[in-house]
Amino acid sequence: MRRKAIHLLAGLIVILLIVSCSSSGSSVSLPETPRDTDTGGPLSHYLWGLWDVAYDMKTNAMDFIPLRSPDFHLNVLPFLEPPPLALLTLESEPLFNPVNNTVSVNIGLKHPFTGLNEFAGFDVKGVVISRADYPGAVPTSKLKMPGPNRLRLINADGYTRLWNPDEFPYDKAKELFCYQDGLLGAPDSFGKYDAQINGYKYFCDGLAPDDAVTTMDFSKRGLFSPGAKNVRKYVLSMPQGLIFQYAVDACWEFPKGPAPWEIPNDYPITANCPEAYFIDYSHTGIMFAGDIPGTYDMEIHVYDHQPGSIQGVYIEAQDLYVDPWVASYEYSTQYYEVWSVHLDNKNQVPEGTYPGLISVIDSDKMNFPSPFPADTYYTAYRTFDIEVLPTPAVVVTLEEDAIMKGHPYYGISYLYDAVEFDAPPDPDCGYFMNPDGPWEFSYVYTESVTLKSLNANPADPEVAGFVGFYPSEVTHFWKAAVNFGPDTFQPYLGEKHDFPSYKRLVYGVTENLLLGGTYIFRNETGQNVPMEFQYPYYYGTDFTADGKYIIPPPPIPIEIFELKWRVRGIGEGDLKLSPTGPTYKALLLRHDLTIELDNSEFAWGIMYEWKNDDGLTLAMISSGESPGHMSNFDHPSGFIYGDSIYMVLQGY
Repeated sequence: MRRKAIHLLAGLIVILLIVSCSSSGSSVSLPETPRDTDTGGPLSHYLWGLWDVAYDMKTNAMDFIPLRSPDFHLNVLPFLEPPPLALLTLESEPLFNPVNNTVSVNIGLKHPFTGLNEFAGFDVKGVVISRADYPGAVPTSKLKMPGPNRLRLINADGYTRLWNPDEFPYDKAKELFCYQDGLLGAPDSFGKYDAQINGYKYFCDGLAPDDAVTTMDFSKRGLFSPGAKNVRKYVLSMPQGLIFQYAVDACWEFPKGPAPWEIPNDYPITANCPEAYFIDYSHTGIMFAGDIPGTYDMEIHVYDHQPGSIQGVYIEAQDLYVDPWVASYEYSTQYYEVWSVHLDNKNQVPEGTYPGLISVIDSDKMNFPSPFPADTYYTAYRTFDIEVLPTPAVVVTLEEDAIMKGHPYYGISYLYDAVEFDAPPDPDCGYFMNPDGPWEFSYVYTESVTLKSLNANPADPEVAGFVGFYPSEVTHFWKAAVNFGPDTFQPYLGEKHDFPSYKRLVYGVTENLLLGGTYIFRNETGQNVPMEFQYPYYYGTDFTADGKYIIPPPPIPIEIFELKWRVRGIGEGDLKLSPTGPTYKALLLRHDLTIELDNSEFAWGIMYEWKNDDGLTLAMISSGESPGHMSNFDHPSGFIYGDSIYMVLQGY
């Protein structure tokens, strides 16, 4: 009985969501930190070297001029003094691209202390120090950085605040922890290197010139072995010529225990940089121009040697929104933390590509000697681009939006036709992955469906008998009077539309003929857990509603089940409802449904539906299978086989 009830429930959910799916924070700033003199944890950052770089496009020559030499408390000046290119080397001929105005070159770094295991380097970064772009041309308003009109490292592994002359001005008493002009290089007073965060390439043993940082051997903690040479590829955009500064940042702390020291195990974790050493990201969904809400969700992987030390992850895109977005922590793996965030086109900018900046703030304060400000936390940065696409032609929104357009959403009658296939149907009408349309159908009137929208008003006699079983959040019901053969059943779906989050929340179902009562979706602890569906729909839609639900008696005991419902926008095209009927601009959606019992699949379903921009379903075709029923579709291919119901709405 319970399995039959689950099957009936699954069918009802499918029908109800088909007929009723014709529908569609606060500002946050980066944290201010108090001013004090706390120097935080142990100092691990050291400036290995600083060079001025000049490139002659006529001769295709690049010169590296050392600007200063740290001593690491050892007399290593001979290792870093001229002649140039002793420790900083060109490993390939500079390749100039006159179309994009870029130059690419492989650059090698050699560790200055061959054979001295006590001076192994960690998290070595080759930083390109440049000038900041004009105001408003970069993603952040907090710090100055190079943008499209300045020289910049366009294949940067990340950005750092360290060693820029604007915040680390020269101080003779603290030469190891500040910027310094070189006698042979262009002074800062001439170059005006005012960018506060600059791009870098990450150097460590085992990384080839073009390798992604994520391919490194994480167990070695970003080791740069004494005496080793590592090579990385730099691609520089140079809209105003190629004069810049180049610094090498390395982290180090003396190893523990007696010599000989094992690398890296005898080095404490504080020998690594305290901030995140790499930030990776990906996104799903899409962002549209204008006021169309998108589904642009970012997942950010934060690689940090000290797990749990991240204070916050922020995303800025000044063009899209004046304030930063705050990411949410999701979970941790062995080597990185996962954070997520949803971005919107709050400024309603037009289509185009816009810069963004990820900031990962650590719990440790920067502990460099004055004059660097003592109220700043270690922060790692990563830039990215956001592509804003043109507004889609068909946007399917919630029922209330359609009512505002003057469409009568009450007492609508739907007429469908039904066709049975004994073999795979003709691809023109059975395979709907082609997004271009138009699509062809058959026309035989059969069953009918009537939809009606009802407010959750206890005074309404049609809902008075069951509205009290629903959570108080429910605002309305969708009723579907469905005629299948001699039987007519009338399920009611209780829901609410959460406009700020663009969600349609479905709390439960009432149906007396087959289910015999009201069933509210709850989790294993008895809490009300509505099914969540995103709105609006457009060709960029791709989300999955996934939740575990328990529907207790009365009268049929139904066990816990899990529903996974994926909705994808396949494309847009023209849909003609009959050979002589009108043609509509339609959005094609694919729905994939899976119901699991006892952690095993119990029922499956595929549905394609076509909607126009007032939210009304124009046509649909669906099929499914469950235990005791013949398989009537091929899930992976998208073909609808056999006993399918092929339904076309015949006008409004």
